[in-house]
Amino acid sequence: MNDDTDPILRRPLYRQVAAKIRASLQDKRPGDRVATEAEFQKRFGVSLVTVRQALRELEDEGLLERRHGSGTFVPETRIPRRHVALLLDAEPRHPRLSPFFPKMVQELRLAFAGRGLASRAYYGSGYGEQGHGHGALSCTDVLDDVRLGRVQGLVAFHTRREASWWDLMQAHKVPVLDGEFLWQHGWMRKTHFIHTTLAHLQQAGKRRLAVLGSENPHFPAQAAFYQELAEAAPQYGIRFDEGHVDLTASAWEVGMGWERLRDLWRKEGSKPDSLLIQSDMLFADCQKAILELGIAGEMEVIVYSSDAMELVPLFPVWTYCVSTRTAAERYADALVALLEGADLPTPPIQQLGLARLEPSFETPEPIPIFIQY
Repeated sequence: MNDDTDPILRRPLYRQVAAKIRASLQDKRPGDRVATEAEFQKRFGVSLVTVRQALRELEDEGLLERRHGSGTFVPETRIPRRHVALLLDAEPRHPRLSPFFPKMVQELRLAFAGRGLASRAYYGSGYGEQGHGHGALSCTDVLDDVRLGRVQGLVAFHTRREASWWDLMQAHKVPVLDGEFLWQHGWMRKTHFIHTTLAHLQQAGKRRLAVLGSENPHFPAQAAFYQELAEAAPQYGIRFDEGHVDLTASAWEVGMGWERLRDLWRKEGSKPDSLLIQSDMLFADCQKAILELGIAGEMEVIVYSSDAMELVPLFPVWTYCVSTRTAAERYADALVALLEGADLPTPPIQQLGLARLEPSFETPEPIPIFIQY
């Protein structure tokens, strides 16, 4: 038991024991009785206190049920009594929801399981104008479980802090990882993406940038991203006018990307020679407008995306593709640190580059249109 390369053996002793008991439960059926504390103590060669800590953790996960005077059993239903809540407060089957979010929930479940923590996914019904950061939660199940003391931590997507649920988390001392938290603590900032994009545009001889985003500009993460981009751009000789920036183009609405991009090109003054699109879902709409405007060949298009979605470009584009698994590992490390009262980890930034995507078929001829400026 001295192999430091084994991640299980780097955990506290009681969690090592819990992991071994958890593995042995795979062959058990609901209602089966498991070994006694004394039998586990003899099997693993540890103290009775360690065994009890391990069993208490498995009981909190809903994997064991301890009956006074009868013993310890596999429960009929395995709903974790204490678990990390993974909240996607949006309709997961909605066709306009980026696949990034459902995949992140799955990756997080694996990440927490690897750290010996139970997790449960919660889904809402918000979409469209109720989608991103809409305040009050559409999923109330997670709030009920918080009140029952079942939730020890929360990772939330498509939420915005609002008193109706945020105060409840604070009252029950449930640590929360959401977009605002991650941005405040820096490790999910898009700093590397910003500088990689600007350096690429500088090398390509581009000087005028347009930006199209799909989030609320008043959301802290989006506002901070825009400010950081604006401050860094002059270092690379890149400029963008306020009229060529739109951070409110919702990816939930079909055709909005097409409409907003056309509006940007109607603005008076010099036209941008490059375009940054902050959403892979938004890109599907945008590229139709780019073809209609006849600027596909002269425009440098960069899309911020993830490995959860395969882009199908109609013309060459550049992508900055983040790993959902790496992101999930960072979420898990941060929440574990909060649960244990430790300092937040500062993992290295993903040093990603831009990848060029070519169309898999012949690009159609641009459709000429008349735009009155």
